[in-house]
Amino acid sequence: MYHKYQRLIVLIVKLFFKETLMKLFVIPIMILLNSFPAWSDNYDLSCDGVVDFDDFFLFMDDFGRTSDSSLSCSAILSDFDCNHAVDINDFFLFADNYGITVDITADCGKIINTDNSNDNASTFYGPASLAEALERVREISWNSLPTDPGDLSTVILGISSTSDMLTVKEDSKGNPEGLSLNEGMLANSKLSNDQLLLSTFKLIEFGIDTYRLVSIKHANFCIDYVNKENVPTLTLKDYRSHFRDPDTAAFLTFSFEKSENGIKLIAQDRHVFSESTENFVMDGSWNSTEVRLRNNELILANEGDATSLTFTLFTPPISTQIPTDYNPLATQRVDNDEIPLDWDGKNSLDNTIKDLNSEYSDQVATAGINSNTRSAAESMLNQISETIQSEGLQLRYPIEFYLAVRENMLAKSVRVSDVYNTEIGVLAVPYVFFTNETGDDGLHHPFMIIASRGTGEGITQLWDVPRPPGEGTPGTQYPDQRVTRNAYEASIFAKIPMRDYGLVSSVSENDMVGHLAGDAGVTDLDQLNYVSLSGNGIAIDGIIVYPAMNNTLTLSAAVGEISSLGMHSGRGLDLHYHSDAFSANPNGLNFYNKEDYLDRTHPPIISFSFDGIAGYGFYQTGDNSSQGVDLDLDAWGGHDHDIYNYHYHSQPIGSTASGKGKGPVDFTAHMLPPKGAWRGRINDIPDFWSGNKPSYKGRPGTYQGFK
Repeated sequence: MYHKYQRLIVLIVKLFFKETLMKLFVIPIMILLNSFPAWSDNYDLSCDGVVDFDDFFLFMDDFGRTSDSSLSCSAILSDFDCNHAVDINDFFLFADNYGITVDITADCGKIINTDNSNDNASTFYGPASLAEALERVREISWNSLPTDPGDLSTVILGISSTSDMLTVKEDSKGNPEGLSLNEGMLANSKLSNDQLLLSTFKLIEFGIDTYRLVSIKHANFCIDYVNKENVPTLTLKDYRSHFRDPDTAAFLTFSFEKSENGIKLIAQDRHVFSESTENFVMDGSWNSTEVRLRNNELILANEGDATSLTFTLFTPPISTQIPTDYNPLATQRVDNDEIPLDWDGKNSLDNTIKDLNSEYSDQVATAGINSNTRSAAESMLNQISETIQSEGLQLRYPIEFYLAVRENMLAKSVRVSDVYNTEIGVLAVPYVFFTNETGDDGLHHPFMIIASRGTGEGITQLWDVPRPPGEGTPGTQYPDQRVTRNAYEASIFAKIPMRDYGLVSSVSENDMVGHLAGDAGVTDLDQLNYVSLSGNGIAIDGIIVYPAMNNTLTLSAAVGEISSLGMHSGRGLDLHYHSDAFSANPNGLNFYNKEDYLDRTHPPIISFSFDGIAGYGFYQTGDNSSQGVDLDLDAWGGHDHDIYNYHYHSQPIGSTASGKGKGPVDFTAHMLPPKGAWRGRINDIPDFWSGNKPSYKGRPGTYQGFK
């Protein structure tokens, strides 16, 4: 006990009396501590052969630092216990070893890899989070909008004869809270993605040549006004999420009036939410009003002391338009009504996780990244590895791989207002844990369980989809159906088999309960049609990956069914991917991007197939140095090389589209992994199916580890 108090005194001195007082008190205390035995030679940070006061100062500089938890050991020399943070435990370890003399080794001053797995850990990596992508700065060339604005145009509204632009204001948590004029932005040639998105608006036609102005980053919000000191001042309001205020929800519709000095913005109409009809109705008392400037704020006034205001419209440097490969037949956007959404407010995912067996509960004690849950997960992985080996079996990938995936997924959080019932700041994938249950065969079947909200981190752009899925009401045809232009948060417990169950050599070796070929009445099976009727896998942002083809065996991209992000929401209003948006539209805001390849020797991990096989990004054009780039992908879209074992890759392939008197038109199909059929041997994976679909929703079996 006395010894601990001594060490605590040192810590207090270190934290609060870093200069003079530390010199007066620390050395004597350290001398006293020198009588206690040491067990390591990693504490000689200065590499002078003795753990002394010089090392203590180096330790002080590191105190409080954290490191990337995707690594199996810390990247900070002072993190002696390798928990990815230099904290009080490291201080106690240092104090125990103060004063010892050590041999100076070749690795002195370098990170000591306590489990000899750092090489693998740094090799296995996932993409950066959206938060990081938003912070990236890009070179900008400002160009005026070449045409008059129209429906679905995206614009940046610059103030004529200035370098100012209209932008969305956010609070400290990232929630939109109004509008402002960002001074001098148009004079910059470098801005962050976030700054650009906050200044980009979509025009949604709501009458002849009149438009709602919707935020690109916060698509549930559009421009309205509030009375500020009895002055109608432009602001943003939530008009289409579960969290909108029914008493104040409203939006203005604007027209663009050309003038000698630029474009005037005229608020032609206002629409207010009616709780009785659960829809927006026109405010009959509204009179057309001009947008003017007063005290650096945009107000509505036709006369008075406000300054007349004109705008210059610029093409946004970030493209959010649907690329040609996602609508090669130029399908016109349908005007079907949107499926209305309603939610009971329950959080089934977090409620379900409370029922996890105590054997696994330490892995999910805290949502997101946490050193304690990481240690519990690593301990479980070690236990799984030992168990599997004792049974003469093996994991498909190393422990470091699964840890890297886990930490990457847990780091992702929602940064935009887009999905109907998801708020900013919530974790996209709050929990990832590992189970090790025994099957009927007496052997263990370990799984990685991914608990996801199914929303990803960000932008969906569902409003732009030319021909989204219809609600499928029996007895109706598509023109009479409502369509999906928004999405619900989901409750997903995807279970990824970790055992290496082997590979098939033909698609028919896997028994499919339901598949697209059978649904379409096709008997000639191949890797593109012998696939699940729903999910094929899960992306590293927690969104389910569907086959590239729809239930008519047509590529979803070919008929204009997906957004610029390669996704849409289905009849259940759940988000899912059909295509790799990065290879189709490399705008820097996809769930993985070119920056994720920097200083790496292999594309990033981007998905997991339900057969347990990992999916990686595509090999970029001109890449002749990445590991495996010279090895062809097989018919399943996979190959095996180096430490990666067998895995899938995203794969752009040439295709042709025809339909309704159009075509044939050549385009590129951007295939997310898995490309189609599973090559992993699913017949031996227990509890694989839930009805005629893979088990990835709810908790249909014991292998998820629930009570």
